[in-house]
Order: sequence, then structure tokens, then C-alpha cells
Amino acid sequence: MKKALMPMLALAVVMTACAAPSDKAAATDPQVAQAIQAAEQATARVAEVGYEWRDTGSILKKAKEAAEQGKDDEALALATEARQQSENAWAQYEQNKDAGPRL
Repeated sequence: MKKALMPMLALAVVMTACAAPSDKAAATDPQVAQAIQAAEQATARVAEVGYEWRDTGSILKKAKEAAEQGKDDEALALATEARQQSENAWAQYEQNKDAGPRL
């Protein structure tokens, strides 16, 4: 009985140790998750009208990666930057949507 219990115990310890990083990644700060969600929504809004800026998507991707790695401060800063870029892109769209040649 003891011989069978030791390998099972060792396996449980190894599985717990391997699961710890993904559990930490899943436990993202709610403020970071909210910032990423706001950036995604703002980016989707400008993408619908074809005004998404070139780097916004990659900044948002980096924010998600930083959040998965537990780098909450970096993720929050990047998500905020992506949201701000999307808001600026929307303002640019609003300003230029009626632009055309004036003859």
C-alpha cells in the first residue's frame, strides 16, 4: 500500500507545482481585466468603421500577454494606451467622416 501511495503523492505534488503558474495567470487583477476589456471594445468600435490605427492591435496583444504573465502594472499601462489610441482614432474618424473635395 505504501509503495503505491508514494508515486501518487509525488505525482500530486508535481501536478500542483505545474498548475501554479497558470492559476496565477488566471487570477488577473480585476482593474487590469477591465482595462483590457475597455480597450478591446474601443478598438472594435473603430475597426468597424475602418479607422483602427496601425499599432493599436499589437499594443493590446502585448497588454494581454503581460496580464497572463502577472505583470499587472505593465498590462494596465498598455491597455490604457490601446484604449486611448482607439479613442483618438474615433475622434479622428468623427472629424473626417464628412470630409471630401470642396469644388
